[in-house]
Amino acid sequence: MNTLEVVDGENMTMLLYLKDKNNVYFINYKESEQKISDIDVGNAEDAGNDNYNIDIEIKKLESANSGSFKIDSIYGKDKNNLYFLNKKITGVNPKTFKVVGSNKLIIKDDKGVYYLGREEVKKIQNADLNTFEEVSKEYYRDKNNVYYYDNYDGDVKKVKGADAKTFEVIDGGYAIGRDKNAVYDRGKQIKGLDPVTFEDLSGNFYKDKNGVYYEGMLMKGIDPKSFEPFVNYTHVKDKNGIHHFYQKSNNVVVEKVEISPEIDLKTLQPIENYSEYSKDKNNVYYNFKKIEDADVKTFEPEGYSIGKDKTGVYYGTHKVSGVDVNSLEVLKNDFFKDKDNVYYKNKKIENFKPKNFEVIDYSLVKQNEDLYYFTEDENDNTKFVLLESKNVDIDTFQILDEDYTKDKNNTYYKGKIFKESDAKTLDIHYNENDKGYKIRDKKKVYKTKK
Repeated sequence: MNTLEVVDGENMTMLLYLKDKNNVYFINYKESEQKISDIDVGNAEDAGNDNYNIDIEIKKLESANSGSFKIDSIYGKDKNNLYFLNKKITGVNPKTFKVVGSNKLIIKDDKGVYYLGREEVKKIQNADLNTFEEVSKEYYRDKNNVYYYDNYDGDVKKVKGADAKTFEVIDGGYAIGRDKNAVYDRGKQIKGLDPVTFEDLSGNFYKDKNGVYYEGMLMKGIDPKSFEPFVNYTHVKDKNGIHHFYQKSNNVVVEKVEISPEIDLKTLQPIENYSEYSKDKNNVYYNFKKIEDADVKTFEPEGYSIGKDKTGVYYGTHKVSGVDVNSLEVLKNDFFKDKDNVYYKNKKIENFKPKNFEVIDYSLVKQNEDLYYFTEDENDNTKFVLLESKNVDIDTFQILDEDYTKDKNNTYYKGKIFKESDAKTLDIHYNENDKGYKIRDKKKVYKTKK
């Protein structure tokens, strides 16, 4: 203890090493779940949601020389060896070792260039030691080649076909580079792109003189001059309208969206990050259909299908009559309530009161201690059925049709426990010949319907 000291390094974010006159020690920080019994009950409120502790484990760093051990960048080294965390790096000369660039995971010595993989240090084969340099955190080059450091798998790969003399990274994009011949994304050439007119846009979009691209795939029919992302990964817009897009195999499928004739394309913008809601200088839209009477200045989404403004609440494009905006509370699965009523989609549900009403999951609601399952037909008519059991297993509960439901413990017919049937085998069985179905278990058929 008389000679124990911290081995510190410049810009180190945490302490990693200790040493005494005999040994070097590595400090390993491990997150562990804090048991409730360990929390001081008197200070439980102060503890909040912080239910984790850090365990510190200190172990001897094998073969390290205490007298010469020090930190260089993020590495430990002594007169004999180089160390990363608690592992000795073999094959690298600590006397000539240097870090290459800001990544700090590419290093070199007098014999070669190396990178830290997931399990070990690997040599970059045929790299030119004298000219090897960083272009960015992801790209490196020497006089002959360009290299890509893949943060995902911790590997360095040669960028095939890249011209080292003219290679550069493009500001604003992640791992986007180009040379005199081509454009590269994460170390791979994007065929067909013009490097001179290439422009990296937000959300994995690019464009050049020929068109707009999403993740390197041409978006056919999109005008590059007027293009702008509308809501990333779902819609884009250009001078011709709004377009929905999606990936299929190695292509991007682009489909023009039918929009309200009132839409002013120049001022149309999404509201927050919802693809469902948008507005222009005059109106608010849901799925590009006008929401009648919605106030442009005060409208805001409250979910994927529910929105509000200073005058009311809307489900889709329909204003829901009678809702008190000031006490609106949006629940799960298209339910919402105010101080007086409960609503589902655009209708008031007469049987329920807002106090002590809960939506349990997609098919179950609760009022006080009573559970109800609900079904909805093709005309949007809902039916809520009281379940007889107070011990419904929510995780396994499923609706077979409007009359038959089940969980792992019971089957139910119109909400009543149906003791005749077998809960394990009761299910829907479709009849392909007449496109009908049967509700049956291993013993018998209970219902047939076309």
